[in-house]
Amino acid sequence: MRAWVRAQLHDALFFNTYILIVMRVFGAGTGFIFWALAARVLSAEHVGLASGVVSAASLFAGLAQLGFGYGLVRHFSSSKDQNGLLNFAIVISGGVGTLLALCFLIAIPALSPAMLPVRSSITSGFVFVLLVLSTTTTQLLHWFFLASRRLSLSLWKMSIQSVFAIILLPILWRFMSGYMAIVTAYLLSTVIGLAISFWPFLRMAHPGYRFSMSHGISLRSSFAGYSIINYITDQFQRTPDTLLPLIVIEQFGPGAGAYFFTVWTLGRSIAAWAGSIAESLFAEGSNNPEAAATQTWRAVKLGVLLATGLTLATTLCGHLILSIYGQQYLEQGTVLLNYVALAGIPGVLLSIFVNFLRVKNHLKAVTVIMAISVGSGLILSTAMMQINFAGIGIGWLISQTIVLLGAAIWWRWLRNSWGSTVRFKPDDGAQELEVVIGR
Repeated sequence: MRAWVRAQLHDALFFNTYILIVMRVFGAGTGFIFWALAARVLSAEHVGLASGVVSAASLFAGLAQLGFGYGLVRHFSSSKDQNGLLNFAIVISGGVGTLLALCFLIAIPALSPAMLPVRSSITSGFVFVLLVLSTTTTQLLHWFFLASRRLSLSLWKMSIQSVFAIILLPILWRFMSGYMAIVTAYLLSTVIGLAISFWPFLRMAHPGYRFSMSHGISLRSSFAGYSIINYITDQFQRTPDTLLPLIVIEQFGPGAGAYFFTVWTLGRSIAAWAGSIAESLFAEGSNNPEAAATQTWRAVKLGVLLATGLTLATTLCGHLILSIYGQQYLEQGTVLLNYVALAGIPGVLLSIFVNFLRVKNHLKAVTVIMAISVGSGLILSTAMMQINFAGIGIGWLISQTIVLLGAAIWWRWLRNSWGSTVRFKPDDGAQELEVVIGR
């Protein structure tokens, strides 16, 4: 047993997977403590406004990165100008994030009148802009640590940030009123995490790093092109989490929307834990593309094990988790949670295959697969919800299974067409690649 554990921890593919899982579990736990602490002291109105501010900052941070995280993972190890690559991503993403934050502040009266307090003073507006900028940068640095295969540093960064948020909150609410105490605690903890990331963590991961506003990377480079295409597919991936709750509210009302949001978030989070193997595969495959096929089969084995184990745990313990929220959540959400968790098994396998294609620069296939996966999922889930509430999960499970089978059939057709060697012409204009598939 000890030998097996030692072998797992010395294997970069598996070790990074476990780090990602620990990060997600720890982040969920400390996040629960942070918001529970806020809810105990501050009014629901202030907590709701603060959660809206943090959610908006996270949304704009994701949009501002323009897919540069994917580009860093895929291109950093082979780049001749690694400093320039990272600085380009930080500067451009920071600029876009700041612009999005300012535009949102201007448009709040039309877009979200409930969030008008965010622009009620120069201080509150400035805090929001800084929160978007710092969130953008800290998320980008997570991708960099993944690219440099130093995810343990990202775990330290997130741990420090999470703990400081919990420590700062009770201090700040003594001096600041309402939602600003929550948002400022969130901002300061993020800034502290960033400060430690830039020194010493960044130099530990990349000893020659120096920050500079200038860089030699063009927006027409293969790095930028690769990033933008993956940025588009990433937006496809986010769509169900934003659209389905709105569709449920429209169909069944706000009460059902609350049940669905809780169950969907929980089920998708569990799938994301198992999906950590796909992220690790992307990093390891990008570092050594020649071994990507072998790494993919290893990732599939662990992915199935993780997804099946977590699905079984959810099926057995899901009703206990939902009972914490209340009897209505338990009655309305148990069956739905089981189907959403079960859909994580084909979802994880599909993520592994998509990241294998990303390593091989076959981005058109990635875009098509993601578009079909999300589109069919939304259509089937919306259609099946007309039958019953759990039909949403059934529709999502069916769609993910069908798309996975379709991708497998397509892959088998390529193998039969070209033998055991599959030739890809990358979408970024690079030299043609050969992928040898072992039987």
